[in-house]
Amino acid sequence: MGSFDTAYFLGALLAFVFGTAFAKACQAFVAYRLGDRLPRSEGRLSLNPGRQHEPLGLLLALFLAVGINTVAWGKPLNLNPFANRARRFGLTLIGLTGPLAYLFLGLLSGFLFNLLLNFGSSGITTLPIWTKTAYYFAYFNVLYAAFNLLPIPPLDGHLIFIKGLLPPQWDTKLVWLETYGAVILLVLVLLLPFFIRINLLYLFFDPIVSIFMRLIGLPTS
Repeated sequence: MGSFDTAYFLGALLAFVFGTAFAKACQAFVAYRLGDRLPRSEGRLSLNPGRQHEPLGLLLALFLAVGINTVAWGKPLNLNPFANRARRFGLTLIGLTGPLAYLFLGLLSGFLFNLLLNFGSSGITTLPIWTKTAYYFAYFNVLYAAFNLLPIPPLDGHLIFIKGLLPPQWDTKLVWLETYGAVILLVLVLLLPFFIRINLLYLFFDPIVSIFMRLIGLPTS
């Protein structure tokens, strides 16, 4: 086991706590602007992490931050699709807002990293802790953006590609996906890598992460 990396831990945990809170608040705001009052009535139009997280998700985020392979999540955002003026396209917009919010934070922290880089040495491993934390904060926000593009509930990709883009008659055909989505994620993240030594999710979103990192001007390693 490698030595504990404080910057990695802080970057991963802060990206989850504040990045997820920001993404959820932005999604609640978009839903509200589209006519859905439910997120506002439940207090989700807030950047307060306490309103956007639940205890088990935060505990699992701690495991992620120390390098344990698992899945963490924020508090699910309840929506009323019948109040949404844009109907199914509105769900796509709400879903897209989550990854875009993560990418926005990645862009800001990437800018901060490059700014701090001028005061440090070259090479990520030799940088001061605050500079490395800015890098990992950017990296994990980008990682969460890519991961949430998966079309599996409760991830944002389900709203974007399934609920938003597919015609309504598919809702009844894919109700099983909403029922077992969390189980499918656990199988993909935990069981398959253990038994077949291949992380299929990593093969899917690692190229996306690399593209996003290059777009915001950050190295991938």
